[in-house]
Amino acid sequence: MKHIRRILLALYICLFGLYLFSNTYNDNIYNNISNAINDMIADANNKDLDKVNGLGDLVDDKDIKDLEDSNVSGYGVSIDTRYYPYYGMLSNNEKAIYKQFYANVKNLKTTFVPVVDIDKNGINRSFVALFYDHPEFFWLDTSYSYKYTKTGRCVQIIIKFNDTINDIGISKSKFEAASNEIISGANRYNSNYDKEKYVHDALIKNTSYNVNSHLNQSAYSVLVEKTSVCAGYAKAFQYIMNRLGIPTYYVVGRANGDHAWNIILLDDGYYNVDVTWDDQGSIIYDYFNRSDKEFADSHFRRDLSLSLPSCNSFKYSGNIYNNISKVVNDRKEVVTNNKVVKEEKIVVEKKEIVEEEINNEVERESFDNMEDINIDNNIEKEEDIIEE
Repeated sequence: MKHIRRILLALYICLFGLYLFSNTYNDNIYNNISNAINDMIADANNKDLDKVNGLGDLVDDKDIKDLEDSNVSGYGVSIDTRYYPYYGMLSNNEKAIYKQFYANVKNLKTTFVPVVDIDKNGINRSFVALFYDHPEFFWLDTSYSYKYTKTGRCVQIIIKFNDTINDIGISKSKFEAASNEIISGANRYNSNYDKEKYVHDALIKNTSYNVNSHLNQSAYSVLVEKTSVCAGYAKAFQYIMNRLGIPTYYVVGRANGDHAWNIILLDDGYYNVDVTWDDQGSIIYDYFNRSDKEFADSHFRRDLSLSLPSCNSFKYSGNIYNNISKVVNDRKEVVTNNKVVKEEKIVVEKKEIVEEEINNEVERESFDNMEDINIDNNIEKEEDIIEE
């Protein structure tokens, strides 16, 4: 962090000098540097998503034989890529390390010797894939370490666990109890969409967003501690939906800084879901079941998440019940408007008929009056003739 601050300070000094002393000052250069600095500040201050990374330590060949090993190989572990897609993105050797990570984490083992030749990049891809695929391992930390030889071959891996490991039995009981409560509520519904919406709403109702929340990179923070950031929301949603038998994936990328959300498979295809952004103190559905096109201006995948399925479906976008209600209300409004128009037309027509009848009556009365006047005039003329 100190190193980043020094870089930022140096950039600010350069930027200020450019602004004050350059006679050929260029607005584009200034804006580009300013934007770069702002991005670095956002990354430095971002606490929503921890980087998954490993720290390496060089070891002499003569010391390899003395390295600690759990002797948990991962052989026999079966991974279903329908629910765990990151496993399918790996090479054969990386898959072997992934399985070894899986078996050791599940058995609460921290240290093992790789069963295949692997370098630091292969280890990192394997660990990232495991971390993204398995939210049920809530005790797994985002970092690990490894030992390697001067040829680059990794000869030992050390996993780190978070604080829940200190009383893992109780931690697991709390985690499962909280999960089962939501799953029980979701199972009252028949359709996958209704189950998904229930889980989405339940997580938002029960969780407060807090960048300083404890264990916020795990599903445990949401389900048990009820406070988290995007990583916790996304992992909790992934875990519950997968237990309900609805394939749901963890996605990482950029959205106003490093961010995590989900992809879910419904009957017509894949959708993006951002439970975190739908938590606005009250529940919204602006980021619920959206296509890649709808996310294009705000969410950008990165790294292994780029290889997840595309989201091009629309049938279940947003809260479909609100959508249906809006359509019904719109149709009611149209019908009502048509009825009003028809009634107004009838009133106008009746008014015109009445006015026409009144006018006819007036004309008749006028004609009768004229006839009376003519008769009177004729009588007067006849009387004048008689008098003469």
